[in-house]
Amino acid sequence: MTPADAAANLRAMAAAPWFDETLPTLRDGHFGDGAGIALPVTISWGDRDRVLPPRQVWRAARAIPHARFVPLPGCGHIPTYDDPELVARVMLEASRTD
Repeated sequence: MTPADAAANLRAMAAAPWFDETLPTLRDGHFGDGAGIALPVTISWGDRDRVLPPRQVWRAARAIPHARFVPLPGCGHIPTYDDPELVARVMLEASRTD
């Protein structure tokens, strides 16, 4: 993502009507009881994410112990921007019911 694209995305998010209500939840909220999730969970993580570094996957594994983890090679924090086809493949695979 170019610096100009990153700045434009940040401005768009800050101008969104939901931003002021959502920010405190994002800042103060904590996820809990992932072990109680009864559905299959797939967590994919960009191996070049600089906001939530790949080592954070271990925190996610502790929070949702039965989750399946799929690395996204070459992707940063917004993998749909970096490799939309890869993200679509991971999502389609995760949603298969056979």
